[in-house]
Amino acid sequence: MKQLLRYLPYLPWTVWFNFRYLPLRQAVRLPILLRKPRLLRCGGRIRIEGPVHTGMVRLGVFGVSVYPDRGIAWECDGTVTFAGRCSIGNDSYVAVGHGGCLRFGRNFRATAALRAVCYHELTFGDDVLVGWDNTFCDTDFHRVKSRGGEFRHAGYAPIRIGRNNWFAMKCTTLKGARTPDYCIVGAASLLSGDHAGEAPRCLLAGNPARLVRTDVYRDSNDDKITYNP
Repeated sequence: MKQLLRYLPYLPWTVWFNFRYLPLRQAVRLPILLRKPRLLRCGGRIRIEGPVHTGMVRLGVFGVSVYPDRGIAWECDGTVTFAGRCSIGNDSYVAVGHGGCLRFGRNFRATAALRAVCYHELTFGDDVLVGWDNTFCDTDFHRVKSRGGEFRHAGYAPIRIGRNNWFAMKCTTLKGARTPDYCIVGAASLLSGDHAGEAPRCLLAGNPARLVRTDVYRDSNDDKITYNP
């Protein structure tokens, strides 16, 4: 209840947002809670899969004090799908272009300063944890030509993140990136290739990211660090 009270000052925006995007039978339950929202563009649509309950999606959660308490910026002309519980932290931005499809799997959590930029396809599997200051962008926004004047590539490609992935702080994930299940992406890594063929429970790290270690994963039920005095 105490946590829900943090969203009370933004109830008018929350009510409008839910009824703008969801069918009446879902909207009345207020499944999406907003905190300090900056609603830059509210086009496109939102889909919620599975059972709907109040506060299952929380946007702009204040949980990391080293980043500004600026809530969340929302700019959407495409489709955003929530497969279940979702929490996106403070100082975050969600931008979905016309025709873009952004999907958050069940139990998605981004702690702070998430930049999710989707103009084509950006998919997160279930139980994904994204650390501070991560950017996911499936487009270059500009195309590159060869010397003969032909376009070298489309300039965009889908990003597909596997289940139970953990992205450490300050990672950048670009078009065409794919990861296997139970994958860890090390801090400050640049992920732009297709690593879906790697065995599950692996560590990718570096610029560009490469396979560093196998047989490692984050256990969400047992990952607390004990600091010795």
